[in-house]
Amino acid sequence: MGKVSQYPALQEEYDAIISEIEKQRELSISNVISMEQTTSNIPLFKFLSGGALAWIITLCVPFMNTFKDKKTKVITFFSLALIGGILGGVAYIIPTIFNPWVNYIACPVLQLIILITLAMKSKQG
Repeated sequence: MGKVSQYPALQEEYDAIISEIEKQRELSISNVISMEQTTSNIPLFKFLSGGALAWIITLCVPFMNTFKDKKTKVITFFSLALIGGILGGVAYIIPTIFNPWVNYIACPVLQLIILITLAMKSKQG
């Protein structure tokens, strides 16, 4: 190390190599999966995005006229709110990979795809 620090060109090359190694280490898959959450809002937004679709449907329940009585409507309302909480919890648990926006967008999109698939299957069967 002493010889490297004596020559500015070698020191510059050494620093560039160390910098490149650190960049490679930061981009490794093990580091991406266990990435530290830098802001405290990420878990909250992951939870909200995970439950958003169910909560939007929950907000529509009071305006639906497809229920036989008010008791069924209330039970459906609270059941969907609970399902939204469960889905939000699942989204909260899923690790942040690459960028939190992947989680924010992917959770509702996957839920919508699953919901459409189930609706199509029940329509066929």
